[in-house]
Order: sequence, then structure tokens, then C-alpha cells
Amino acid sequence: MIRSLPACLAFLAFLPVMGLADDPVPTGHSTLHIVFITPHSHQMMGGGMGGMGRSQSPMIRIGDIVGPADDIRPIRISIDGEFVGHAMVGTWDIKPVFVLPEGKHQLTFAIEGLDPVAADIKVLGTNSTQYLIVKLPSKKAKPKNSTDSADASTSQPFDN
Repeated sequence: MIRSLPACLAFLAFLPVMGLADDPVPTGHSTLHIVFITPHSHQMMGGGMGGMGRSQSPMIRIGDIVGPADDIRPIRISIDGEFVGHAMVGTWDIKPVFVLPEGKHQLTFAIEGLDPVAADIKVLGTNSTQYLIVKLPSKKAKPKNSTDSADASTSQPFDN
């Protein structure tokens, strides 16, 4: 009896910690992890020349990291047309995880100054983990020039 007392006390001591475990995924849902692929266009702080390459940007703090405000570019996330939050890549690397119900969903990712990226995914709803890899654009797409035409009259050489 005395030997089983320490085992019972140890079990009771860990009982509250067991309640802190992640909630299970509800039936008919799956966990969706989103991974972003970004171009290697991150500018060096200060322009790489001792701060002489560009004007000083105000510094801001995100979590435990302080960086130039101009380099902060949150990714706006919408699911099925509804805004659900932000993510970030690079130094901050905030990767979103969602628990979604079974069925087709459209996710839209937008960064200020860039074209939004949309992705459709079929959530299996088998309490599984799914991954969605999103490739973000490096720059805003150039609009088509309205003067471009396939008309032969505009493609004639100039007379010299």
C-alpha cells in the first residue's frame, strides 16, 4: 500500500498537465499547414553600405526581433472570402495552421503591392494533416500595354 502511494501521487501531479494537451481535431475536419515560398529579394538592412544605400527606416519590434518597418510585409489570409488573419515569412516566419471542415475551400493570400495568390484545396476531413505550399510573387505583374496589337499596320518598319 505504501509503495503504491508515490505512484498515485505522481499520477495525480501530472493529471492537470494532461489536460493542457492540444484539443483533438473535430470529426469531419483536417489540420491545414500553410508553407510559403518567397523569392530571394530581401534587401540588406541599410542598403549594405553602412546605411548609406537607402534612407533610414523606422525600426519596429515584432516578438523578440527588431527590424526596419519597410521590410515588414504581412501576408493577408482569407478563406472562402473571409479574412482570417496574417502570416509572415523571412526572419519572423509566422506559419499559419488552420483546422477546416471537410470540403473544398478557396484560400487567398495578399501582400501589399503584389498581386494576390489564390489556391483551392479539398480538405479531406479525416482528422489528417494536410500541407499547402504557396509560391508568392516577387513583384507586381505588369499590366498589358493596351497599344500592343496583332494588327499588321502597327508592325510596319519605319522609313529612313
